[in-house]
Amino acid sequence: MTIKEKMHNTELYLPFDKEIFEEQTMYLDRLYDFNNTRPTELDKRERMLKEMFAEIGDGCYIEPPFHSNWGGHHVHFGKNVYANFNLTLVDDTHIYVGDYTKLGPNVTIAAAGHPILPELREQGYQYNAPVFIGKNCWLGAGVIVVPGVTVGDNSVIGAGSVVTKDIPSNVVAVGNPCRVLREINEHDREYYFKDRKIKTERIIKSMENKYLLSSLDLVEDVFAKYKNPQEGKIVRRLVEEIRSKKYYIPELELIAADENDEVIGYAMFSRFHIEGRYENELLLLTPVAVKTELQRRHISKDLIEYGFEKAKELNFKAILVEGNPKNYNPRGFRSSYEFGIKAGPNIKLPRPECLMIKELEPGAADKMNGIADYSFYETLREG
Repeated sequence: MTIKEKMHNTELYLPFDKEIFEEQTMYLDRLYDFNNTRPTELDKRERMLKEMFAEIGDGCYIEPPFHSNWGGHHVHFGKNVYANFNLTLVDDTHIYVGDYTKLGPNVTIAAAGHPILPELREQGYQYNAPVFIGKNCWLGAGVIVVPGVTVGDNSVIGAGSVVTKDIPSNVVAVGNPCRVLREINEHDREYYFKDRKIKTERIIKSMENKYLLSSLDLVEDVFAKYKNPQEGKIVRRLVEEIRSKKYYIPELELIAADENDEVIGYAMFSRFHIEGRYENELLLLTPVAVKTELQRRHISKDLIEYGFEKAKELNFKAILVEGNPKNYNPRGFRSSYEFGIKAGPNIKLPRPECLMIKELEPGAADKMNGIADYSFYETLREG
């Protein structure tokens, strides 16, 4: 096994190989040049990072000085990653940082370590283990991440923490050693710092009783305007029926509220079965409604994508929807007919590809088939 192979498979090795040293020095020269760019040379910095890194997406920014054992040669950044002053990446093997992640000042991510046994350290041995930082994470000032650690998507690591073990997605974790403090929750959707409330066009959250009547009114109004008043009443009754039956999942009845706490959007994901199967794996997305004058502002997109994440947390595998492929294909939906799931006689489709399925777990739809049918909804039988 070569030294380069040992560098990337967690084997002990001696990092004194002349060829490796010469290659590493070449990358460090490039890093030196990057750190000596002027603040006005932003385009130059961007071009240099694309040459220096193994991978780097668009919109990334690193504030010099930046320190790296291999000058970023083993670093993989997604898009729109931001790193503040004094980022240190000990990249003797691969370091991965996901899209939209933010790294505070003086963050260190180390993929290299040394043995505990003094005799081995005395000889200069080291080992490397890759580090994975997920999408949309925030590592506060002075965070240290040690070799072999994974930090899940959306998680926040408090300033000064030392991350020695994996951290799951969607949590706040702090301390030395770093431990999960709590999950990111509904409170965080309303408050950004202590008692400072988020002033935004919309907040996505699960249904609360105070929103129910206005949500039903919104659904009826949107579908009445889209088709006719009778259609509005049918869809409203459908929502009421689903809420009263076993198909209903409170966490997956979602609303979008504006800064005045008024409902401007609604989406419901409920349990669905095909010929009596998959009820604990498959969801139906219906209805989706957004206040007419606010459409084309990505409110439905935000509702649906929030629902995807909630559904994954609840271990659902796939979502079925009836609609326009132009609207749903970009969100990962494909024709259900590709998977052997066909529309029953009481699902009236303009064309077959309007019945679509999205996999929340890769390969889930391959295990499903049969005739999708609405006959167990009394409202649709009546309608």
